[in-house]
Amino acid sequence: MLDLLRRGIKTWVAKALFALLVVSFAVWGIGDVFSGGLSSSVATVGERKIPAERFANALERETRTMAQRFGQPLDREMTQALGIPQRVLAGLAQEATLDEAVGALRVSAPDEAVRDAILADPSFLNASGGFDQAQYRYLLAQSGYSVEAYEALTRRALARDQFVRALTDGAVAPAPLVDALYRHQTELRRVAFLTLGPAEAGEIAAPDEAALAAHHEANAGRFTAPETRDAVFLHVSLEAAGAGFEPDEAELRSMYEARKAEFDRPERRRLFQIVYDDRVAAEAALAQIEGGASFEDLLAERRETRADVDLGFVMRDEVAAATGEAAFALAAPGVAGPVDTGFGQALVEVAEIVPAETTGFEEAREMLAATLRRDHAIDRAPELAGEIEDRRAAGATLEEIAAELSLPLGRATGVAAHGSGAEGFAADRDFLAELFAAEDGEERDFVETAAGEYFVLRVEAVKEAALRPLDEVREEVEADWRAARTVEALETKAEALVTRIEGGEELAAIAAELGLEPGAEGPKARVQGWASLPPALVETIFREEEGGAAFAPAETEEPVVIVAALVSIAPGEASEANAALRQSLERQMNQMAASDALTLFIAAKQAELGVTVNDAVIDAVMTSMPGG
Repeated sequence: MLDLLRRGIKTWVAKALFALLVVSFAVWGIGDVFSGGLSSSVATVGERKIPAERFANALERETRTMAQRFGQPLDREMTQALGIPQRVLAGLAQEATLDEAVGALRVSAPDEAVRDAILADPSFLNASGGFDQAQYRYLLAQSGYSVEAYEALTRRALARDQFVRALTDGAVAPAPLVDALYRHQTELRRVAFLTLGPAEAGEIAAPDEAALAAHHEANAGRFTAPETRDAVFLHVSLEAAGAGFEPDEAELRSMYEARKAEFDRPERRRLFQIVYDDRVAAEAALAQIEGGASFEDLLAERRETRADVDLGFVMRDEVAAATGEAAFALAAPGVAGPVDTGFGQALVEVAEIVPAETTGFEEAREMLAATLRRDHAIDRAPELAGEIEDRRAAGATLEEIAAELSLPLGRATGVAAHGSGAEGFAADRDFLAELFAAEDGEERDFVETAAGEYFVLRVEAVKEAALRPLDEVREEVEADWRAARTVEALETKAEALVTRIEGGEELAAIAAELGLEPGAEGPKARVQGWASLPPALVETIFREEEGGAAFAPAETEEPVVIVAALVSIAPGEASEANAALRQSLERQMNQMAASDALTLFIAAKQAELGVTVNDAVIDAVMTSMPGG
C-alpha cells in the first residue's frame, strides 16, 4: 500500500488533490500530546512563538487522521510527501497571526462564552448528557493540560473566531459576478447544423513520396512503436499452489454438515401488497376481488403499478410477521388479507410460489471440493512463494527454481506498457506495473496480487520506443494524410458556409443547395449535453451572438466537420432547480470572498509582523516521529 502511495504521490493528480486538503486538526481539542521534551519554537510570528511541542502535537494528530484515510500508517517519507508538516505549520502560523491581531485590538472572549463552549463540548459530557467535572479534569490531565491552560486556549480560540467573523461577515461576491456565472450555466441556445462528410470534400489527389515522408516525420508520435520489454517470471497461481490436492471424503461430509443450512432453501413467494388507510376500505377491495375484479383493477383505481407494490420473492421470515402468516397460509397463488401491517390494512397477492429446495451431499460435492481446493491453495501460495524466496536467496535462478519445484516458467515477449503483446498472466495490471518499473536485467522482489497469488519477474530485454520506417507503415501514413487533407478541405468549405450564414443566408437553404439534410438541437444549456455537436463547437456557439455561426471537426472515425448556426438565445427557465442553483452559486462565491478576505489579511499581517521558521527544530520533530 505504501509503495503504491509513494508512486502515486509523484503524479500531478495526487499533488493537486493533496493541495486542496485543508488543515483538519482541532485547534483546542483533546488529543495525545507529543512528549519529546522539545522546548524550542518551530516558528515566530511577530513576538509570538509557536512551541515545538505544540507543532509536534498537531502534526501527530493530522498524520493520524491522514493514516486513517489511507488505512495505513504513514512514515516520515510519506508524511513529508503529502505536505502534512507544511500544512500544519501554516495553520499554526495563521493562528499566531490572528492571536497577534486580536491581542493588538484587546479582543477577548468573556468568561460566560468560555464556560458555555466547554460545557457544550461532547468530550466532557456523561452518559446522561450532563457536564462531568471529573471527566473534564481527567481528560485534560491525560492530554497534558491544566484547567487554567485549557481555558486560556479556549478563550483565545473564541476570540480568534470572533475576530474572523467580524473580518469576513461583510465579504460578499459582486452581484454581476454571480449573475454572469448563473447565465453561463443556465442560458439556453438553439442551433441548426449541417454535417459535412468526405463526399463534400471533393477529390483528394494521391500524395507523392515527399508528402508522405513529410507527414510521417511531422506526425512521428502516431507512427512510433512503443517501448517493449521481454521478461521471464514465476507465477505462483492458486492453480499451481493447489496442484495435486484433493479433499478426502470425511472432510467433505464434515463441511457439508457444518454448512447444511446453506443447502436447504425455504419456500419463497412473489408478493405484491396494496395498503389501505383502514379495514373498511381493505375489505371493500377484497369484496371486489371476490366479485371477479383483478389485482390490476385495484392498482388501476389507485393509479399505481405493480412496481409500486412489489415485495419481490421473499421467504416467510423476510416480511412482517402478519404479512408472512397470511401470504404463506395460502395453498395456491391468490389474494390474502386484510392484514394489519402497522401502517394500514393491506391486501397481499401471492403471484408465484417457489417450493422449498434441498441440495443433497452428492449435488453439493463438487462445490464443496472446489471451496476446499481454493482454501488450500490460498494457504499454500505464500508457503510456495517462501520456498522460492529461500532458493533465490541461495543464488538459484528463476529457471533453476522452476525446474526444482516443477513450476511453469513464464515468458513475456514484446510487451508494451499498455498491455499490447501480453498474453495470459503477463497482461495483469500488477505484472505490467512491475515490468515497466524495473531496469534492464533487474530481477524484482515478489509481489502479492489482490487475488492472493504471487509472482516474481526478471527483465530480459528492453526495446526502446522508435519511429517505424515509412515503408513499414506506408498504408497507415497515407490513410492519415488523406484524412488530414479531407478535414482541411471540409474546414475550408465550412468557413465559406459560416460567412454566408453570418451574411444572412438561411442554413436550410444552404443545406438544400448541397443536397444535405439539416439538423437542429436545443434549446439547451451548455452543460446539458449536446448529442450532435462536439464540445469545442458547443463552447464556440455559446460565445456567438444570435445569427452567428461556427464549425468544428467531429470526433468520429471518418473525417467530418459540423457547421452550426445559432438560431436563438433565451435566459434560463424560472424553475425551482435554477433558483436553487443561483442561491448555491451565491453562497459559494460569498464563501470564496470571505476566504479571500481572510487570506489577504493574514498575508498582509504576516508581512507586517514578520515570520521566521526554525528548520532545525522542525527536522528534530520530524526525526522524533515513528519511522523518522
